[in-house]
Order: sequence, then C-alpha cells, then structure tokens
Amino acid sequence: MGGVPSLLRDKIVVVGAKPGITGEELGLDLFSTPFHRLDARGDLPLMSGVEIQANGLINLLRQNWLVRSSSRFDTFLVVLSGVLAGFFFAWLRPLRAMIVALLCVGALVAAGILVMTQSNMWFPWSVVAFLQIPVALGWGSGSRYYIERFFRVKLGKEQQQLKDAFEKYLSPQMLDKLSEDGFKMKFGGEKVEAAMMFTDLESFTNMCERVGDAERIVEALSDYFERTTGHIFDHDGVVIKFIGDAIFAAWGAPILDPLAPLKAARGAWHLSQDDSLVVEGVNLKTRIGVHFGEVVAGNIGSRKRVDYTMIGDAVNLAARLEGLNKMFGTRILISEDVESRLGGEFHTRKLGRFRVKGRKEPTAVFELVGPVAEIDEPKWGEVYAKGVAALEGDDFEEARQCFEEVDGMRGSDGDGPSRFFLHLLERGEPIHQGVYDMTEK
Repeated sequence: MGGVPSLLRDKIVVVGAKPGITGEELGLDLFSTPFHRLDARGDLPLMSGVEIQANGLINLLRQNWLVRSSSRFDTFLVVLSGVLAGFFFAWLRPLRAMIVALLCVGALVAAGILVMTQSNMWFPWSVVAFLQIPVALGWGSGSRYYIERFFRVKLGKEQQQLKDAFEKYLSPQMLDKLSEDGFKMKFGGEKVEAAMMFTDLESFTNMCERVGDAERIVEALSDYFERTTGHIFDHDGVVIKFIGDAIFAAWGAPILDPLAPLKAARGAWHLSQDDSLVVEGVNLKTRIGVHFGEVVAGNIGSRKRVDYTMIGDAVNLAARLEGLNKMFGTRILISEDVESRLGGEFHTRKLGRFRVKGRKEPTAVFELVGPVAEIDEPKWGEVYAKGVAALEGDDFEEARQCFEEVDGMRGSDGDGPSRFFLHLLERGEPIHQGVYDMTEK
C-alpha cells in the first residue's frame, strides 16, 4: 500500500466496476449513448456509468465539450427555414413538394449528426426537420391549391367574358382558339395587319321599296346572312358587323394569321358562289371588295358600350373596292396587296389603276376571276392585259381595240371593265398613264 499514493499523485482517479462484472451485479449501472451503434447481433451495446463519467471528465480537462447554438441562431434558423420552405413548396406540385420535403428532412438529420460528431455543436435540427418542414409543406400545398383555384375562377370569368364579347363575331372553333391563345379583353385598339372584306347586295334598297313586305325581306335576309357568314367562318374569318344588307368581315385580327389575305380571298370566292338572295322572284347578287393593310383593331367605343371593330385607311379602301364593282359590273375586286399574297392559287386580272375618292395615291385594282384548280385561265385575260398596258402607255387607240375585242369574246353579256374603259375613251375622260380618278364612292 505504500506505493499507491505515489502512483496516484497528481492524478484523477475514477473508481468503478471492473470489466466483466455484469449489469445485474452492478445494479444495472449501464447506459446507452448517442455514439453507440448496433452490434453484429443487432443489439444496442451499453456503456457503464463510470466510463461515461470518465468521458465527461476528460472533456472538461480538454475543454472539448458539446456546445449548443445560441438562442438567436436557433430562432433565426427556425423562422428562416419555415418561411423559405413554405414559399418554396408553394411553387411545387404536392407530390414533388412531398418528395423534396423528405429529402430535406434526411439532409437535416445527416447535417445534425455530422455537426455534432465533427464539431461538437448541437442545433435544433429536429425542430426544423419534424416541425417546420411538415408545417411548411402543408402551408405551401394549401396556398398553391387556393392560388390555383383563384386563378382558375378568374381565368374562367375572363374566358366567359371573352366568349360573350366575341361569340357574335367568330365561329365556335375560332372562339376556342382565341381563348386558348390568351387574348386579353381591354378597352382600346392596337395596330395590326389584317384583310378586310366588305359585301353589298346589288339593288337591295330598290327591291325593298318594291316588295314592301318587311317580314319576308327580313326572313330572306336572315337566310342569306346564315349562308354567307358560314363561308366566312369556314375560312377563319371574323364578322365585324352587319351594316344593313352588307357584311364587314376581317382576317388577321383578333387572331394573327399570316395567311389572312389568302383566306379572305377563299372566303370571298366561296361566298360569291352561294350568295344569291331571291325575293319575289328577283335574284340579287353580292358585290365584294377585299383589301389587306394596317388598321387599328380593338374594343372601340364608350365605356358603357364597346364593339370590336377596325378603323383606318385600309378599311376605307376595302369599302371603296366593293363600290367599284357597281361601275365595272364585277363581283369580287381585290387590291394589289391581296393579289400579291395569293400564291398563284387564283386567276386574277388587273383592271387598272384608280385613284379612289379620299386617297391621293392610285391603287391597282384586280378582279378575282376564280381558283386555278377549278377553272382554266380565260383566253380573254391576255388581251385585256394588253389593253391595260396600252392604257398605261397612253396608247388609247391600242387600248380601245383590245377592250373591244375582250367585250366581244365575253359573249352577249359582254365585259364590264372593258365597257367601262370604252365609255371613258369615247367621252374623252382624262386618263394619264392608266390612272383614272374615281369621283364616286
């Protein structure tokens, strides 16, 4: 015993059970710790209390103990994680949000263990993993549901307003496309390029005065509009408005369409083949004018009453072209801006260059003769073209001969445009380089 004091001098002695003594003999002085792992048998080994005390003592001597994060850091971590997770989960669909939440929980558990074992620091990762993230997941998913529901209701109302506003202008198919394209209803207009078509029934006013039965006229006119607007809708056109017995239609707005001029020509042609209005045995034909150009299109009017319409010089020119049919005896007249965009699908003939009322610059006017796939190119077309070329070269005698030849080639009905120019030449009307000033609308 004499050597014991010197052996223990300046030492700290921890007295406990020696190895091999069972837990029963020690009064179960055995404990599990966070650093224990399962053994090969799957049991959780225990550590004796004296060993735990020794570990605590050596941690004190080395100043190497477990440090808890500050309360400010804990509060900051909990609040920030909850806010960020809540907003992040709101952007994800529920299934994806749940998967991400589980990954975040796993990452936090791993981070908590790693920080504790490597840096001896403990932070409230369990609060974030098992409280904040589940709460944020529920809040985010719920918020997403109510936000989507709000926008679905709002979008449904906007689409219904859109359908209410345009159902009288568009076919059901075009109305659905307009809704799918995200068209926004707003007051005012915007500049677009569109093809405009104006129609008019010949001698309709005189016929109304002669018949006098308004009910029969309205019934016949309704049937006429039903058939003619059907052809407009079939070619993706928009019926802007009915003006008495006339139709104002357009292509290229409110849905942009690079084929607007061609579709307008197709619609005009098919309309002209099924456009007759028979009242009291009188068959009235439709005159059509088509032009393509820049217009202002939109909901125009007052705050109390608005209509979708188009305004601009191009609209006026389309109306003027329709009116020229009356002078030429033609059915469909188109501008050069339309004719140059037909891609060779239609036979056309250039009637000449005219300065219509209200415009300073002359306009090249063409007649839509018919589809290339349905009719052969007329033999008189080349002769008429020579006449127009002679007229533009101020060779009036050559022009007269060509127009007379064409008029004879067209049979008993003759050729309206040729007779128009023959009449001008006979009267000595001023025509300079093929340009004639139209004084009537």
